[in-house]
Amino acid sequence: MVSKLFGELIIGICMIITEVVLYIASKDIPKQSATYPKTLIILAFILTCAFMLRCVVQIRKEGFKKEEQTVVPGAILQVIIAMVITILYVVLMPYLGFIISTLIYSFGIMFYLGMRNIFALVLVPPGVTLFGYFVFNSILYIFLPRGIIFG
Repeated sequence: MVSKLFGELIIGICMIITEVVLYIASKDIPKQSATYPKTLIILAFILTCAFMLRCVVQIRKEGFKKEEQTVVPGAILQVIIAMVITILYVVLMPYLGFIISTLIYSFGIMFYLGMRNIFALVLVPPGVTLFGYFVFNSILYIFLPRGIIFG
C-alpha cells in the first residue's frame, strides 16, 4: 500500500507544480476573465494539498509495508500514448481551431481508451465541443482559436 501512496504523492507534487505554473500564466489573462480560472486554480491547489496530506497520514499510519505489483501490462504505455494525443491536441488547436480539434480529440481519445458504443461516440464529442464553446465564449468571454478553416 505504501508504494501506491508514494506514487500518489508524486502525482500530487506534479499537480502542485502544474497549478503554480497555471496561476503564474494566468496573469496574462484580462482581469474580467481571470477571476474564474484563478479561483479554480486556487481551489485545485487547496484540494491537492489536502490529498497529499491524506497520503502522508496514511503512510505514517500504515508504516512501510511491501505490496505486490498490480500494474497491468501495457498500462504505462497506454498513459503515455494518451498524453501524446493530448499534447498533439493542444499543439494542433491553433491550426485546426477549437471546434475541429476538440471533435477529433474527444472522439479519438474515447475510441483509444476502449469506448465502442456508437451512440456515445457520435453524441459525446459534439456535446463536449458545444458545451466548451458556449462556456468559454458566452460565459467567460475567452475566445477560442478559430483555426485556418474558420479563421
